[in-house]
Amino acid sequence: TLESRVMRVRADFDFKDDEDGVDMISLKKGDIIEVIEKGEEGGWWRGRLNGKEGYFPISYCTVIKDGRESPSAHLNVNASGLETSFSADTRPGALRRDSKTSLLKSNGSAYSQNDVKITVNRGGPPALPEYNTSKIKILKMKGKLKKRVRIAETKGAPSRKTGEKQALLKRRKSGFLALDTTVKVPTQFFVWAHNMALISAAYCIILGFSALIWGGLEDKWGLMYGIIGTYVVCLGVYIILFEKVFGAERLPSAIPKRGFMYFILGFPCYFTYPTVLCGIIIYITAVVHCVSAFYEEEIKKPRKRKKAKAAPVNQDRRGSNAVIAVRDGIELVEPDPTCCQRLSAWITFQQNSNKLGTKIFLLVYLILNVFFFAYAVVLWFALNSELEERDQISAVGPFAKGFGWTLDFNCSIILIPVCRNLLSIIYDWSSSQSCLGRCLGVIVTFIPVDKNIAFHKLIAVVMSGCAAGHMFFHFINYALRPDQTIRLFGIIPWYSGGLIVLCIFLIFSGAQLTVRRKQFEIFWYTHIFVFPLFFILILIHGKPGYNPNFWKWFALPALLYATERYVTVKRARKEVVLLSCNLMQNVFTIELEKSGPFAMKPDGRQPYSEGQYCFINCPHISRFEWHPFTISSAPYDKTVSFHIRKSVPGSWTDQLSTYLTALGPKTGSRIVLHRGAGGARKMGKIVGPDGLQLLKIDGPHSAPTQHISKYKQVMVVGAGIGVTPVASSCKSVVFHKWRTAVGEVFPHNAYFYWVCSHRDVDSFRWLVRLIKECQDEVTHQRSMAGAPADRRFEFHIYITSVRGAQPVEVRVAPEDDEAFWGRHVDKTGVEKKKGPFDEAKLYSIMKCPPTDITQLGDIYVHKGRPNWKAEFTRVKQYHPRQTVGIAFCGNPFIAKDLRRYSVEFTDVTQQQMFRLHLENF
Repeated sequence: TLESRVMRVRADFDFKDDEDGVDMISLKKGDIIEVIEKGEEGGWWRGRLNGKEGYFPISYCTVIKDGRESPSAHLNVNASGLETSFSADTRPGALRRDSKTSLLKSNGSAYSQNDVKITVNRGGPPALPEYNTSKIKILKMKGKLKKRVRIAETKGAPSRKTGEKQALLKRRKSGFLALDTTVKVPTQFFVWAHNMALISAAYCIILGFSALIWGGLEDKWGLMYGIIGTYVVCLGVYIILFEKVFGAERLPSAIPKRGFMYFILGFPCYFTYPTVLCGIIIYITAVVHCVSAFYEEEIKKPRKRKKAKAAPVNQDRRGSNAVIAVRDGIELVEPDPTCCQRLSAWITFQQNSNKLGTKIFLLVYLILNVFFFAYAVVLWFALNSELEERDQISAVGPFAKGFGWTLDFNCSIILIPVCRNLLSIIYDWSSSQSCLGRCLGVIVTFIPVDKNIAFHKLIAVVMSGCAAGHMFFHFINYALRPDQTIRLFGIIPWYSGGLIVLCIFLIFSGAQLTVRRKQFEIFWYTHIFVFPLFFILILIHGKPGYNPNFWKWFALPALLYATERYVTVKRARKEVVLLSCNLMQNVFTIELEKSGPFAMKPDGRQPYSEGQYCFINCPHISRFEWHPFTISSAPYDKTVSFHIRKSVPGSWTDQLSTYLTALGPKTGSRIVLHRGAGGARKMGKIVGPDGLQLLKIDGPHSAPTQHISKYKQVMVVGAGIGVTPVASSCKSVVFHKWRTAVGEVFPHNAYFYWVCSHRDVDSFRWLVRLIKECQDEVTHQRSMAGAPADRRFEFHIYITSVRGAQPVEVRVAPEDDEAFWGRHVDKTGVEKKKGPFDEAKLYSIMKCPPTDITQLGDIYVHKGRPNWKAEFTRVKQYHPRQTVGIAFCGNPFIAKDLRRYSVEFTDVTQQQMFRLHLENF
């Protein structure tokens, strides 16, 4: 799979082969090496020197070509902003960057050298790169796959090699396919361990205090309990301070220093009953730290973002005694508002904030928790008083039962927010204009269905607090009345309760946002494998071996969740027909047939709406991993498409790309699949060569973007990977709603916003084509007779983190068009009036955005972050006294800004509303 070419290179640095058993060659400065096999730019190549063949780092050398030296290896990371990954993909059909002329060629295809050309305007020679890449060479010999991994690290100047990482590929053989999808994955166990340490510190403080109190009540071992309790409390405080100062960063090292530290510090916890659980939790944290050290993880300290300034207070929320007028030199002071006026002002403000329904729902949830806690405490005080004095528990026992009842209530309802199919039905019906839809819309106003995941997280936090309170008061109760406690509750709850706390510890630490972003698999596996054990333990958490109350709470939610799982499994068994796969650098598109889970609904409606998402599973990679992806195609498209960005090598998305690549020919970027043979041959493929279904789909599921059809004016915002709902909405509005509109259409005015980091521009070239063709369609519609003159279409692109960008010129040959830009959106083939730019012009501006705003028709390219206040002001001026719908998917920091200005610019009295809908996975 590596490109072979006869060439020579000159060594610029000394390189010594000190690895036994690895066919490498040593270099001295000035040596001329004959290249046998050309690898990646900046990676490991194979050559011959003094009769010896082996591998050597091309980053140490300069290419000699046509009697001249060309420092090709140093162009891998360049001033133009072209990503290193641009040349790191060695799959067939991948675009590669030539060393001398900066040509992008297709590896393994018959394209000419002038197919795709990017010319970089530089003022001087390129700087020596700073990178950390891994080179993987796969050799196929007699059906066997072998992998040699070399890691080269360069900082400023090429450093010495750090050693060889060898691994065997896990083979999945079926027929002609011997596919390897296992690559060294940059794991992120350290982030999980960091969360574990902080949670274990909280438990240390709580249980340490219980040991202190226990020590004051214990006659024989009181001193030891007091010392250990004090130590554990101090240990919890130390862990919090240590993790906050040093915990977010880790240098690559195979020595588990932090793991050893936690093993030592956690040992004294085993000397007292209340703190044994702390010791177990700390040791689990230490084990995960050791796993992190085994993989030599390197974690950089995350950058802190400045907090946004608080929104200015509305004029109707002024403080008391405000001066309202001055007459004859006397200030007239507004009297203090009455309680009714304050309540009315608060309700108005909550309506402006779009939070009134949510606040009412949370208030009801709080009242229910307080009611169950208080009811259990009063009930158990009454029951305890009826017992004989020798059988009574202590006065703190009822408080432990109060926390237990509250914990049961929250554990029973925590599954309801993740019943996605049930919520999708409610969400879809509430979006319709029927009578039932309007009624459900009113209910959804008070039940925030679109915030189901946020509510799920809130319940988890309350559960953790209730579990801690339940433990604390039970330990104190046992210290006061040990014999009576064992007689009344038995010994089983102590063991099952400890295991329940461990389950909460594993799930809660793995569900944090830092873990989900760094390594989604940790979050996924801790949930799907630990949560069944968690509920089993709660069901047996009682004296007779079962919980006498929890099953009453859990019966209905368990039935709903069981129905949810049944629907999910049934839907996943439907045949998914994969029509094609388009490979574009580190992004690939899968195109599915509108059948199975995407079949038309019985009433003739489309199977999904704008911005909805699905969970995708590839049984060949893993039967248990389901990953969420937003549908990038419009509801009225003839096929269903997903744009998936490949993550780090060896990740689930990278393995899926490798698997799909192996199904097609070795040339070209687009793979069209067929099934059957002869006259029975059909488009698309369902089953892979290993006999397993290629893909399984769970969805589509509801998303806030689908509500854009309810508003006449919409603002659709996407950032990073959250831009896919923007693409789907833009296609739906421009190519379907506006093209086929008769009379009034929703939305009538559309404003799209895309926030993209400069380093990610190359990953979204497919979106550049979409934006260009949307502009063409809007231009064509305006040129037609009868087109609405007041319809507004704007697409704003914000390029952030621009550093050292240089102008680029792009020329793409027709053969390489889809590999570079992706497939065309408009496939009608109808001649139409074009917009004032093409893809190459927009792409070149995005690669080197000027300081001032660049306007290309209705497309605006900005350098830097959005000025949301200015955008809200402008939209409000265009559409006074109207309701504007806002849909967002992306960075939570941007969500905070949008929420802030939605509140600031909403005025119920003036009938000016900004309704914000946020994306949740």
